[in-house]
Amino acid sequence: ILYRHERALEKPLVSKSLVINLPGCPIHPQNLATVLLHLSKNNPLPLDTMNRPKEIYARTVHQGCSRNE
Repeated sequence: ILYRHERALEKPLVSKSLVINLPGCPIHPQNLATVLLHLSKNNPLPLDTMNRPKEIYARTVHQGCSRNE
């Protein structure tokens, strides 16, 4: 479905079989923007074993916290 202000892409940005998991409840908007920017520029997006972008989800929020270590 295309709206009036949209135009069809010549080729899809992502193949139909590729799934990129973006965990979060809700997902952080900056993480979504980062992934969409990579896809729009056709930049490689390395994924981990759970199909999450390594650049974003390589560390937990607890790593580096002085109260946790």
